[in-house]
Amino acid sequence: MHLLNLIKTSGLLIATILSAAFIGHYIVVPFMRLTNSLSPEQDNAGRWIGYLERILVSLLVFVGLTSITVFIFATKTAVMGFRISNDNPSERKKQVEYMLLGTMTSYIVALLIGLLGKRLRGMI
Repeated sequence: MHLLNLIKTSGLLIATILSAAFIGHYIVVPFMRLTNSLSPEQDNAGRWIGYLERILVSLLVFVGLTSITVFIFATKTAVMGFRISNDNPSERKKQVEYMLLGTMTSYIVALLIGLLGKRLRGMI
């Protein structure tokens, strides 16, 4: 019986993580387009960072460590200072808004999917 519960929980964890990563992408990108915030010159690294960010958030939420997810924001804030150009203040503002909007949208989607997975885990 314990083995069956372990298999069900593992399957649900995998489904939660994959949903957060890939389904989340198809929610975040249209939202960014809708708000005219999607950068046409966005590199592939940003896409993969988003996937990994949503995987990490949903995993932490699923296992009950939701409060640790704030470190993702701390890390992105520290990195943001290095990625933002210092040349043009209006361009800098646009880049910061783009990164914050993308991060917040991605975080909310991953948080909701993680909470759904956690809720479904309680039903097993």
